[in-house]
Amino acid sequence: MISTTRQYHNTKKWLEAFESGADGVSDGGEDLDPIIQQAMHAQSAEQARELREELREYERLKAGLVVQMPLNSLLDVPRVLIAARIAAGMTQQDLANALGVSQQQVQRDEHRLYDGAGYDRMCETAEVLGLRISGLVQLPQQLQDKVRGA
Repeated sequence: MISTTRQYHNTKKWLEAFESGADGVSDGGEDLDPIIQQAMHAQSAEQARELREELREYERLKAGLVVQMPLNSLLDVPRVLIAARIAAGMTQQDLANALGVSQQQVQRDEHRLYDGAGYDRMCETAEVLGLRISGLVQLPQQLQDKVRGA
C-alpha cells in the first residue's frame, strides 16, 4: 500500500520503467529459453498491473473518492487507518501532531502496519481521523449451535 507522496512518485517511476522495458526483460534474446522469457514477461506484466492498482488506490483516496472501506477482520484495521489518513488529506506529520507523537512514530507504525502500536494508539488514531466503525461480528458455528441448543 502506498502511504506517502514520496512512495507514490517512486511507484510511478517503477511503473514507467516496467512499461518502457527497463525491467530487464529483453525481447528476442537468444540467451534465454523462450519459455523462461515468456515467464519473465508475464512476471513483469503482473508487477506492472499491481503497481497500477496501488497508484489508482492512492489517487482515489487523495481525490476523496473513497467514503467507505471494507473491514472484514481486525487484520484490516491497519490498512484502514492508513487509507483514512490519506483520504483525510493528512500527512504523517499532521497525524503525528494530532496524536502528540513524532512523525517517525507514525511512519514506523504505518510501515509495520501498526504491529506493536497497541490497541490504545490504534483507537486514538481512529478517533483523530473521525472514523466510525460499524458492523456485525459473526460467531463461530460451534458457538451458534451452543446458543441455539440452550
